[in-house]
This record gives sequence, C-alpha cells and structure tokens, in this order.
Amino acid sequence: MTPVPGHDAADPALSQRQPVAVSDLHGRLDLLAELLARFPGRCFIFLGDYVDRGPDSAGVIAQVRALVAAGRATALLGNHDEMMVLAAAAPAGWAAREWLTHYGQVTLDSYGDWATLQVDAAWLATLPRVHVEAGVLYAHALRPHPSGLDADPETPLWGRPNDTVMYPLPPGVTVSVHGHTIVPHPQRVTCEDGSHAWFIDTGAFHTGTLCALDTATWTPSLIQRPAHAEALAELDEHGPDAPGALERAEGLATSGRDGA
Repeated sequence: MTPVPGHDAADPALSQRQPVAVSDLHGRLDLLAELLARFPGRCFIFLGDYVDRGPDSAGVIAQVRALVAAGRATALLGNHDEMMVLAAAAPAGWAAREWLTHYGQVTLDSYGDWATLQVDAAWLATLPRVHVEAGVLYAHALRPHPSGLDADPETPLWGRPNDTVMYPLPPGVTVSVHGHTIVPHPQRVTCEDGSHAWFIDTGAFHTGTLCALDTATWTPSLIQRPAHAEALAELDEHGPDAPGALERAEGLATSGRDGA
C-alpha cells in the first residue's frame, strides 16, 4: 500500500502524532471507551454521527467534546448530527418529529430533556464538514466538491459511493477517509485519478464492531463489543443505514478496489 507523503511509520515519535480516524459511534460509549484504551495518548479524527441508534449519545458527545477541548481530537459533523441540530432548533417542528420517529428518540432519552440536548446541539452546529491534515482529507460521507461546500453542501454528509460522484481531491491531497456507508470490513478504494478513499463504517451501532484507522501505518483496527440488540431492532430495513447497505457498498462506483 502506498504511504501518504510525510508519513513515516518507522519514526515512533512521528507515528504518535498521526491521527487515528474513527467513524459513526452512534451512541456506543462502550466502544469509545475501548478505543481510548486501545490507543492511549493518541489523537483522533472523528468522522461524525455521534448520535442516534445506540444507547448513550449524550455520553459519546461528552467524551468527544472533552477530547476536542484537550487538543486530542478533531470532530466532524455527520448527517445524523445535522438532523439533531435541526430538531433541536425547533422541538415542536417537522424536523424534530421526523427525527424522533426515525432515529432520535433514543438520543433524546439519553439526555432526558430538550434543554440539555440543545446545549450539545449548539456545539455540533459549529463542527466542520471537511478536515484536511497531512495530505489526507476527512469527511463523514464523501469528498466535497472541488470548488467548495457552497457548490454541493450535502455530499460530504449524505453522499453514497455507489450513487454519488466521487469528486477529485484538492492539490497535494492523495487520500480521503470516510464513514457513513456501512461496509462489512474496512475498504480502501482506488479511484480513477489514482487517489485512494477509505470507507471505515462497520456499523458499530448494531454489529458491535468499531473500526479505527491508524493513519501512521494505514492499519485498520477492529474494536468489538456485544451488538446492541435494541439498535438492531430499530433498524429501518428500507433505509440507507440498514443491513442491505453492506451489500450495496460492494458496488462502490470506482475503477478498482484494494482490500483492507
């Protein structure tokens, strides 16, 4: 596997400074705790979707916020986080009703009331959709439009690799890392322009398996705990996050695919 320029896995000090990418925690505070134990002292880039599905969204956001405040993490916005932000802005409105019906009730339950949830929603609203660091672009779903977010604000949050264009990367960037689309195992895709895209959402909320991608060595680690039965039961079998997405992700719309 071709390393990212500037990454020298043979230098332990440098390796410690390279972030570990983590996607789609979805309320699984237990997996987040295991992650921190697995990578003591490391910095993280969280790809979004801290809330919904799993049992402790409030706890996940509290821990992620603490890591960001301590300078140990960069947190990006995910599509479920955006839905919570929109719901919190008008708890009696349509967006809140839709969110509570399909995803958000377990999240609200973890907070206990709207006022407490709204504090974290205000923080989520400040998070970026895209982060570039050391030749790597990170975004929750897919790469942004090359001319900027104004041209296509939704793809970084909602895009799917089998039905959304794979935009080229900015100059000097050779790899992108994403969550959002559930895959049976971490996958590195080779795109038409020779760049690479990693997809690392292993459906932690219902599989009990969280992927952490160490960008110092480009080695994915799987952190496993028992599956959360309630989250599995709440899956909308017709939705984009349902188990069928595992099979659909096998049709990644690129010219080639490398195994993890």
